[in-house]
Amino acid sequence: RASPLLGDKNAVASACQSLRLEIAPLYQAVTSVHQATDGLLLTFELSDASRAAFADFVVQPAVLDGPLIAAQWLRRTVGDALYLRASIATMRCNVASQQPQYAWIQLSNAQPGNDAFSVDVTICDADGKVCAWFGQLTLVAAKIQAAAEVDARIAELSEPTIHTPDRAFAALDK
Repeated sequence: RASPLLGDKNAVASACQSLRLEIAPLYQAVTSVHQATDGLLLTFELSDASRAAFADFVVQPAVLDGPLIAAQWLRRTVGDALYLRASIATMRCNVASQQPQYAWIQLSNAQPGNDAFSVDVTICDADGKVCAWFGQLTLVAAKIQAAAEVDARIAELSEPTIHTPDRAFAALDK
């Protein structure tokens, strides 16, 4: 049995906004997220614009992205913290007869520890045929660092540094 965690598209959008994620309209496919004792069940509905934009894809990017974002709600309260995808051990995509409509997300048997966790994601069409499967998708907590802290650390470096507007690279000539 599953109970609604995010009952409609607006609730999903609000939950993403609480994490400071802004999802472009072409990628807004998740219509609900339901919590079960051993996982999350997602439902999808693709917009006509999304179907047209990604008509030549085996599995729509919006359908792939939705579960990757929602996976963090398996371990955390909605809006608690942002978890980002770090790695995927296995990925399989199959041509389905219909568009994907559901995703099942559950904790993976292999867990990395620390402030990270792994999930398995199965994406299915309306008939239950598997469209895509991710094994051991690992998510890690996002670390936000103030720009002043980054600048202070750069100033402490003994090596000369090359600055670009958004990155700092240590000099390569040693």
